[in-house]
Amino acid sequence: MEVLRTEPIGRSPVQCAFGPAGGRYGLVMHLEDDFVLVLDRETGRTVQRIEVGGPQANASFLPDGTTAYVTVTGRNEVVAIDMVELAVVARIAAGEEPMGLVVFDPTAP
Repeated sequence: MEVLRTEPIGRSPVQCAFGPAGGRYGLVMHLEDDFVLVLDRETGRTVQRIEVGGPQANASFLPDGTTAYVTVTGRNEVVAIDMVELAVVARIAAGEEPMGLVVFDPTAP
């Protein structure tokens, strides 16, 4: 129970989410920044920032970890992020200030 390292991650981080086991990256969402921060699972270091255009609240991954969905509360949308390319690949209109988000595996029993 000790601090191994610290990393500057942006203003008002609100959630951190890592993809399924075997996935390389995690995401940090912010209430006061327009980017999602990508962290390397092994090192905890920043890999890059992905501009999403507004504050974010939550993230969820497809079961295979290839895509993450992030609620962008400031734009009333959900963005799909390709976790290989580390880029926004789609924007989905949502209700006002979307917060929670869960992606279910349709093949799970």
